[in-house]
Parts: sequence; structure tokens; C-alpha cells
Amino acid sequence: MEGRCGVVRSHEACRQDERTAGDSFRDALRQQIGATRYSTWFAESAFAEGVHVAAGTVGIAVSFDRGAADPTVTLTTASSFEQSLLRRQFRVEVEAAAHAAFGPAAQVAFEVQTLTAQPAPTNSTKQAAATKPTADCPATSAIPSPAEPIPAKTSPSPTKPIARSAPRPVDPLEGWVVGESNAPATRLCQRLIAGDFVASPVLLWGPSGVGKSHLLRAVAEGVRSRHRRRRVLLITAEQFLRGFVDAARGGGFPSFRQKHQGADLLLVDDVQQLIGKTRTLEEFRQTIDAAIEAGAQVVMTADRGLNELRELGPEIASRLAGGLAVETPLPDALIREGLVRQAAERVGLDLPEATARALACRLVGGGREAQGAVNRMALIHDTFASALDEALAIRVADDANRLSTPPVRLADIQRAVCGVCGVDLKMLRSDKRTKSVTEPRMLAMWLSRKMTGSAWSEIGEYYGRSSHSTVIAAHRRVETLLAKGEPTRLVSGDLGETIRRIEAALRSA
Repeated sequence: MEGRCGVVRSHEACRQDERTAGDSFRDALRQQIGATRYSTWFAESAFAEGVHVAAGTVGIAVSFDRGAADPTVTLTTASSFEQSLLRRQFRVEVEAAAHAAFGPAAQVAFEVQTLTAQPAPTNSTKQAAATKPTADCPATSAIPSPAEPIPAKTSPSPTKPIARSAPRPVDPLEGWVVGESNAPATRLCQRLIAGDFVASPVLLWGPSGVGKSHLLRAVAEGVRSRHRRRRVLLITAEQFLRGFVDAARGGGFPSFRQKHQGADLLLVDDVQQLIGKTRTLEEFRQTIDAAIEAGAQVVMTADRGLNELRELGPEIASRLAGGLAVETPLPDALIREGLVRQAAERVGLDLPEATARALACRLVGGGREAQGAVNRMALIHDTFASALDEALAIRVADDANRLSTPPVRLADIQRAVCGVCGVDLKMLRSDKRTKSVTEPRMLAMWLSRKMTGSAWSEIGEYYGRSSHSTVIAAHRRVETLLAKGEPTRLVSGDLGETIRRIEAALRSA
């Protein structure tokens, strides 16, 4: 029997060759990109053909074409956007890993998952397929991705078999755009959906509009559909508050506590809304303690990190510190580009690649802002037959950013810059000249001129400068760096990303 290994070999020997090849590639890839990036993107990748690929994961197959001595490494993603992201981020490293593992003739292919309808197998054909070798040596056995559902059992007709389309696995994270910035949060949710106990409690935190509630609903939906015996309760903090008040008025505490403390998976959205509600917080603490002691998985979301959630009380803050806190930050440029493309598809707008990228690079915010900007572009294009070019994208993005940012004062900008850049408020107005202070001060002066229209002298005086020439120089410096259109590294991160984070902080203040 001649299989894809290129020689007459047994079914099991061929399977072993491909499994060993997958391990070799895995080790080489880890060396190329480092353990941290590898664990984020590829640690749970399925080295198999035909496996369902969930959003945020990469299916990898190492196969030997018939008669060829060198293998082909195929990386499969759930969407074209994730494929584009994978190519940009890792193409060079993946090719280097393939060559290191198998030699310079090894090939690398990037594919988007395609799902085709096939006849549903019967129990007997499933058993036969598990033991009977095929004409071609098969790939390694499919390893389900964490978010893959358990397929429903089907029974054949006793008289005439009817070919039925195999149901497409329902991925609760389908449509969720994954990138470097939200990969940890995405992976966490995939593990929760798979039924893994991660830590308890888990806190997903980040600014408004980054998809925390979306992830929470996806976890609830995924666990309910895959683990039907598990009791899942998804509530908002406001619903918990209303339920507590109703129970206090009507004497319904036993049923209230049974409902919340009896869940196997308790998901609470926007927990920061309980701050200041003393009696409700005490009941919430008892609920969390009882759930955790019973072995339940507790997941919460908030619009702020652990330090700012101390107002929930020392006991709850301590519980959160002993669990797992994962940030869901503002989307990076690649994620925003994916959000823009999704928004354009929803309204049937054919955006050129350069236009989508320009809009994503200029826009502040997440999915809601992307959809709003695309809606505006579609209206302008339809009304005035305007070209869908980069100039229109920049104009729409600037308008959207301006309209979504409330009037700000110099003090607001100072606080936002210090919060994003990690600088003490007093330092920004001091004479200290280390880069960790001068760069945030430069951004604060530039933003002050841009967002408040204050005079050069007023801005200089506010930041403790004796001459307004310092403010003018800072403004020109930022304008020059932005005009280059290239990534500019600051102590606090990329210049463009830092500005977007500061503007987003001002919008949500």
C-alpha cells in the first residue's frame, strides 16, 4: 500500500511518521518565536487534518504528499482575517521552523477552514472507519479544539439510509476577531467553554466596548450546549442588586440564595456596579464564597482592574487577587482592521484594503465605533458617490473620534496620560527629564493643544514651563512622528497606540 509517506508502509507506521513530524515542527516553531508567543498562539493547536478550527486557534497538519520526501506544513484558521494576521505575524518564523525541522525543500501553506456537508456516518460505519485502513495513509487522528461541540448522535433509517448533512459545529466565539491583545482572554474563554476548571474567581477587565459581555455570553452559551448537566447562571450586577432588594422586601432570601449559590458556573457582568452598595456587597461576598467552596467556577467582568476594585471590600478584593485577572484591552490595529471589515460586510460595503486599514489605524475604540464609522462611510458614499479612499476614511475616523470624546480640560488630559503611561501626576508637571516622564509630558502637551484649543502659554504654564516654546517644540515633535506613518516606539509603547488609549480613556471618563 503506497500512502502519502511515499513508500509501501503500514497504516500505523504512516500515522506515526506524521505525528513525529508534527512534534518536530512544534519544537522548531517554539524555538523560533519564543515560549510566550508560542503558548499564546500555538500551544493548543491541533496537529491534524480535518479538525474543526475554532476562532482564535490554529489547526496545523504536517503531511507527506504521495511520492514526495519532504512534507507540507498546513496552517488552518477559522477566518480569512485570522489567516492574514497569521501570515503577517509568523510567516517568516513558520517557514524557518519548517526548514529547520524538515530541510529547505519543506513547504508551508496557509488555509482558511472550509466546511462541507457530508453524509452522517452510522455507528457501524464509525466503528469500521476506526479500524479499517484506507487507500491513502490518513493524517493523525483529529483532536477536537477546545470550543468544538459534541456532535449529536444519529441513527440510520431501518429501511432506506438517508444522507444527511453533517451539522456544522457551532462555535460560540464565531465572528470574534482575535489578535495579540485579546488572545489571552480568548484562550481563557475557550478553556471555560471546553469545561476546564481554570481558577475561581476569574476577572475579565477592560474599558467599555471591548467585548467583555460578548465573551461572557459566549461562555454561557458554549457551556450550556456542550455540558447540559452543568447549571449555568449568567446575570448582571444590576440584576443581582434588584434580586437582592426584592428578596429583602418579600422575604425571599432562601430561593434567592439557592438560585445564585447553586450554580456550577456563575457569570456576573459589570461587577463594578455593586461598589457603594454595602448590604448587597455583603450578600454578594457570601454568594461568591459559597460558590467557590462548593467547587463552582465563578467569572466576573469589570471596567477596571484589581487596584480599582478594592472598593468592593477587602474580602472580595482578596478573592479576586487569589484567582485569575485577565485584561481585555482596547483592540490593537490588526483587530480594529478585522472589526472594520466585519462592519463593512454587514452593510454590504466593498472597502478597499488600504481604506479599511486607514480607517482602523485612525479610529479610536472597538467594535461599536468601527460599525458606526463604517455606517457613516456607507451613507456618504451613497449620498455623494464619494470614492471609498483613504482620505474619506481619515475624515470619517476623525469626525467619529471628535463626536465621541466629551469636552475635556487640561486636568482631564493630565490624568488620562498619567493613567495610560504609568506616571505620577506630580511628575508630569515637574522638571524631571527622564524619558519615562518627558515622553508622556510631550503627549500631554500635544493632546492639550489638539483637544482643548488652549493657548501655547496657558498649556506651558499648566505643565510648569516658563516658556511656551517648550509646548510648541513638543507639538511639532509629535506631529513629525505621526506624519511619518511608521510605528514609533515610546517607553509606554507604540506612539499611535498610546494616543488611542489616552483618547479612549478620555471618552470613557
